[in-house]
Amino acid sequence: MRTRERLRLFSFILLTSPLPSLAVGHQATVVCACGATFQTGTTKDTDIIKVEICNKCHPYFTGKQKLVDAGGRVDKFKKKYGLQ
Repeated sequence: MRTRERLRLFSFILLTSPLPSLAVGHQATVVCACGATFQTGTTKDTDIIKVEICNKCHPYFTGKQKLVDAGGRVDKFKKKYGLQ
């Protein structure tokens, strides 16, 4: 076979064969800090996954600004450079 024919055959096989499904071990419950929970597939060995932000409380989806504490970075900066 020529190279071009091999490429056509290979492309045909790739396009016509079904894609393999993702390996999902079992179902796990995702628990957000806001209290929302939902089920998802996971390959981790745990049954509960804890997250800080989900689609119910993320500012992109809610349109509301959420204040995130930066751990006193501004105060640390002011103290370091003697600003007050």
